Amino acid sequence: MFKRYFRPGQKVQLCLASPARGDDRLETLTGYCQEIHEGLCLIALPYPCAADEPLLWKPGTPVELFSDNRGLGLRAAATLERQVEPGLLRFRLNGDLNLFQRRPRQRLNATIGIRFSRAVAPLSAARLQWSRQLAAIVESPAGPPPTLPRGLVNLSTGGIRLGFKNPLQVADLCLMLLQFEPATPPICTLAETVWVEKHAPGTCTAGLQFAKILARDQERIERFIRERQRSAPR
Repeated sequence: MFKRYFRPGQKVQLCLASPARGDDRLETLTGYCQEIHEGLCLIALPYPCAADEPLLWKPGTPVELFSDNRGLGLRAAATLERQVEPGLLRFRLNGDLNLFQRRPRQRLNATIGIRFSRAVAPLSAARLQWSRQLAAIVESPAGPPPTLPRGLVNLSTGGIRLGFKNPLQVADLCLMLLQFEPATPPICTLAETVWVEKHAPGTCTAGLQFAKILARDQERIERFIRERQRSAPR
């Protein structure tokens, strides 16, 4: 059944289904299907990984695989079986596959406070960098939040589009701070570059997907979009 919908080279999203950390951290990473055999799915990650890359998640961690097929969304429950090698993961598919109609996310053009930097490689270091930045903001803030430089972005609950002075590559990871109002606590997210439109000289516009973000921060984005749209002149 799964071979009918998941094929070698197909792009999938790996979403942590039930975080074991006891908090509301959400994680969505990109992968590419390598093979499907006897209920097992081998997925390669596009990010730089170290030779001694630690396990992304513990074996047995439940995840959801999302993809597209003929205009429909696909969702399959799976559990991580093991890391075959750094950046190559084997999942056991749990027998249920759902097809659904994707609904476009609400998007908003807005000027907000924003600060970003390329995350350090490999993937494990980038994830740790996000956790440390988040802790500095949420757990032990040093004084009032600074006011971030403001810029025009296109925003949704799942990602962001904006211009960059230096070119990015697909699968590049960026650490981003988003601030809706001056001197308010920013949202901290690790974002993955999913598409790039290059401009001259050396600049680009890029779309990024939020790879790691708190669920409550995703809700803040949703409220911000909804309130701005409600107050916009008709």
